[in-house]
Amino acid sequence: MISSSDFIYNEIRENEKDFTNLTELPSHGFNILIKAKRFGKWFLLKGLKKEYRNDPTYQRLLRKEFEIMVSLSHPSIVSVFSIENVSIYGTCIIMEYIDGITLAEFMLQPQNSDLRLRMFYNILDAMRYVHAHQVIHRDLKPSNILVTHNNKNVKIIDFGLSDTDYFAILKEPAGTPQYMAPEQQSSNTPDVRNDIYSLGVILMSLNLGRSYQRVIKRCIAPIEQRYADVDQLEKALHYITNRKKYRWPAILTSTTLILASLIAWQSVLIQDLSETRLLAADSISAMKRLIRESDEIHNEKLKQQTHIIAEMSDSLERIRILRQKWNEQEKYEQTVAQSIETGKKEMDRFIWSTQIIQHLDTLTSDNYLNREMYFNQLSNIWNEVKAYSKKLNPEITENERVQIELLLNNYVSENYTEKWQKKIIKLTKP
Repeated sequence: MISSSDFIYNEIRENEKDFTNLTELPSHGFNILIKAKRFGKWFLLKGLKKEYRNDPTYQRLLRKEFEIMVSLSHPSIVSVFSIENVSIYGTCIIMEYIDGITLAEFMLQPQNSDLRLRMFYNILDAMRYVHAHQVIHRDLKPSNILVTHNNKNVKIIDFGLSDTDYFAILKEPAGTPQYMAPEQQSSNTPDVRNDIYSLGVILMSLNLGRSYQRVIKRCIAPIEQRYADVDQLEKALHYITNRKKYRWPAILTSTTLILASLIAWQSVLIQDLSETRLLAADSISAMKRLIRESDEIHNEKLKQQTHIIAEMSDSLERIRILRQKWNEQEKYEQTVAQSIETGKKEMDRFIWSTQIIQHLDTLTSDNYLNREMYFNQLSNIWNEVKAYSKKLNPEITENERVQIELLLNNYVSENYTEKWQKKIIKLTKP
């Protein structure tokens, strides 16, 4: 076990030990986050809010998170250096400061699908490493994944709800409802398939297209039907990616080979014909006979060639039809993606029109909470999501409509209702 005196920097000057430029950052729950400077570098300090600071249970939770995170070292996982007593904030985990935004914020901007897929592979690599160390994250979601401004690398953060077999304390069902596997609501036994479920919901939010729907469905299936580990999930993704990557090059290569064969065969025919005509030069009669025979052979070969060219034309037509279907598929996927983005904007506009945001933002006491208005508007919001899904482009399949409705429900919950619930709970506490 690493104590508060085991800081990673072994030889430091006495006047550099203290943190400076301490700035509190927005945070949820019982933790407090502080950006601070030491040794000319920025660090992130994670401690307990004042009302939880002296509670032994929360102190053990903080210590447990530190001991799990300090055992991990991976490029896509935030680095933890030590746990120390920091001025007025008490015991804090000292970790690297990440200059970036959350994956949830990142996905609100137009993004290249190759970049989104590359980032998801990085997340998978990090989770393979985490699971290999017998650790289950249990709270994977876009807001717990940071994207760096430099080179768009991912960093998984917040192991506050993580668990592992070698801990026998603080084992409770935990997670965020929209990303939490159903079994986590009743079971406190960590299982890698808990994280597989969350990875499936994250993959769905990346909007990579219909090709990945089968992978997503297996990730969020009942636990016995899910991928057993990250390796199985990654193998399924590689299959889809490679199939899309090599489909058209293979068709074009085959077409090129066929055309090259026809040209070579035609060259051989011309050469054979020339040689036949030269042999008839010995006599006029022999020449006439050979020319006549040669012409007959040539005409027969021309018929064969005409037949082959007709077959080739049919092949090219089939290729054109395949390309047309491919373009229609891409157009469909763009329609689905646009429907999702439009749906998010529609939900934002509708929620603002309900006045519920303005009401809760100015709410300072539970006594002023208009509960009837609040619950009626919540019901209206969910009904608006369902109404929007019914108005989608008729070309969109029923399964896609269900997926879009689930995505919009998650979007509303993460961006609005979770925050409202937390504020109301905070106001109702004695």
